[in-house]
Amino acid sequence: MFNPKTAASLNADQIACAARALRWAAFGGYRRGPALKYKQGAPDRLRFETEYQGRKAWVELDIPYTPLSLLVAGALILQQLHTQG
Repeated sequence: MFNPKTAASLNADQIACAARALRWAAFGGYRRGPALKYKQGAPDRLRFETEYQGRKAWVELDIPYTPLSLLVAGALILQQLHTQG
């Protein structure tokens, strides 16, 4: 079982891989859609942010993440970007 107190932070390559997977889930390709900014504020959580046409969206992923959690996070980003504010 995952223990955040003993877990090491993800390295830059692992976080970039998660960002590419999230872009794929949200926009249908890792080169499509707006770029994602990401940071790991805690050993058990990643935060992704983006902006498109003045609309901001963000999502946090628990570590370890699953393909399903990436799909849900991608849907949440799309929902935030397409919600009229």
